[in-house]
Amino acid sequence: MLGDWDGRLDAESGAAALYMVWLERHLRPAVQTWLSPQDPALFSRYDNRILLRLLAEPELQDLMVRTLEAAFGDTASLLGEDTASWQWGRIHKTSFEHPLHSLADGDLADAMQIERYSRGGSRNTTNNTWSGNEELTVDGGASYRQVIDVGNWDAAKMTNAPGQSGDPRSPFYDNLLEGWANDEYFPLLYSREAVEANSAITITLLPADE
Repeated sequence: MLGDWDGRLDAESGAAALYMVWLERHLRPAVQTWLSPQDPALFSRYDNRILLRLLAEPELQDLMVRTLEAAFGDTASLLGEDTASWQWGRIHKTSFEHPLHSLADGDLADAMQIERYSRGGSRNTTNNTWSGNEELTVDGGASYRQVIDVGNWDAAKMTNAPGQSGDPRSPFYDNLLEGWANDEYFPLLYSREAVEANSAITITLLPADE
């Protein structure tokens, strides 16, 4: 699988799933232990470029093979025995959560739930979506992106996640998330005419009576 892989961490790639499970859940921890058997956590943040240099060490060649074998079994336990159905995006999903969700219950808690979407990439790719957890779900990355033509402001485009409102009762609570997850953009309008022509609601603020 890895020999025929193009090296792209696409969400649909089975080889990408195997590679990331191997790298993050098996190879990196094993190299940490090799570097510091008494306290592997000392090297929990080492850079992948350091890892590549270390793998040139003859005594680490066997470690590579053993951890890859373990990673293959681990990936099968996560995605099933049929390797043709493996996809990195089935593991690497968004995990947005309202900061007050743990305090809510009933219908409000249900309304606060935000759908999870598959993502490609990692901390080492452009438009990165990094994982800092054992499950390899998305913990961070480029949540806001914009493209602006200063000669034509109304042609600007942007994307954000999950939405512009923190209120689950609002239609703008998570309406941007699917587009963001699929690398799609929407117009970022600037001129008064364009904004008014595309407005959804108008909020009027009046001073309180004395």
